[in-house]
Amino acid sequence: MLTELIAISLLVLALAWANGANDVPKGVATLVGNGSASAKKAILWGTLWTVLGGLAAVIWGAALIKMFSSGYINPSFDLDLAFVASSVLGAASWVLLATRFGLPVST
Repeated sequence: MLTELIAISLLVLALAWANGANDVPKGVATLVGNGSASAKKAILWGTLWTVLGGLAAVIWGAALIKMFSSGYINPSFDLDLAFVASSVLGAASWVLLATRFGLPVST
């Protein structure tokens, strides 16, 4: 069980990295490109808001888990580790593919 949890955690980290690789440069490039900020200032600004966004996601994620676990999903649905792993792997793969080809994507 520990091995599966570590694997799922690594997949979630890969998804977070892929999402950041897709989202953060767009904001930084916009700030630098229109002359609003220097590259250094834009990267610091992007880092700050990425960290704050991550913290907000933890808070709102807990609320979403509570909502989805209170009758939204059929109680007989078997939410096993294989389902979770395949969902996260699919999401990470899509974001990486979209990033590679310059497609806008939001997770």
